[in-house]
Amino acid sequence: MKKTDRRPVVAGMTILSAGLFMAVTAVCSLTPFSGLGNANRFGSPGMFSALLTVGIMYFIPLALYVLKVRFIRGVLAAVVGIYTLGSIGILIVLPLLSAAPAVQLINRIYRADIRSGLSITSAIACLLCAAEIAVNIAWYVTAFRRER
Repeated sequence: MKKTDRRPVVAGMTILSAGLFMAVTAVCSLTPFSGLGNANRFGSPGMFSALLTVGIMYFIPLALYVLKVRFIRGVLAAVVGIYTLGSIGILIVLPLLSAAPAVQLINRIYRADIRSGLSITSAIACLLCAAEIAVNIAWYVTAFRRER
């Protein structure tokens, strides 16, 4: 059978994955928790630095993958895996932080005024994380599917 080149599909899914995680990063900087500690606030240099880091981590290996460097698919898989774990972590931790006892503790420690319950931006961040996880699972299936 003729071997098909999956590089364009994998490249497109990688770009979608990078875009989703950049969106997660930007939306998380809008949540009520972004004002606590040393977190990234929307529009801050820290947020743009985080977006640049995500972009570099995705697009340098992607460029090498498109240029058909042999071993880079494994490196790209590691990058996708790291950001999948990040999305899973956000998806678990953000709703837990929004629970009433956690918010009360955070308000006491940081002298903040955060309301309990999942905010709209937190809910959007969770939805984006779920989409990121789904795209990354599809990325692995596409990138490592065996030819018949």
